[in-house]
Amino acid sequence: MHFPGGILIAGLLLAGSADAVRAPGRIAGCIARAAVRHSEVQSDRRIDFHLRDGGKVRNDLPAACQSLLFTGQFDLSGSGQDICPGDAIFVPNRAWAPGEYVGATCALGAFSTL
Repeated sequence: MHFPGGILIAGLLLAGSADAVRAPGRIAGCIARAAVRHSEVQSDRRIDFHLRDGGKVRNDLPAACQSLLFTGQFDLSGSGQDICPGDAIFVPNRAWAPGEYVGATCALGAFSTL
């Protein structure tokens, strides 16, 4: 699934309970794709997910992901309903050939609420 800044994505909120996601500073396990309105890249190590209910969840990647801030977009691998720590993201930095891309693959880190 493609996650450029400001693009809507689909899924369900399955992080346990809504209170676990909304409580500031608490760690949320996974978030559901349907609960996310859009994502906002803050740096090469940080992505904020804006939720449909008005909340915000931050993901701090365990390591810097090359060109994440520069491109401001990423693709999330997998087709499950949840976005979880350890899931891979792909940051395209240029098209190599039609349908082929060059870029960085990085892992998501822990989620925390804001």
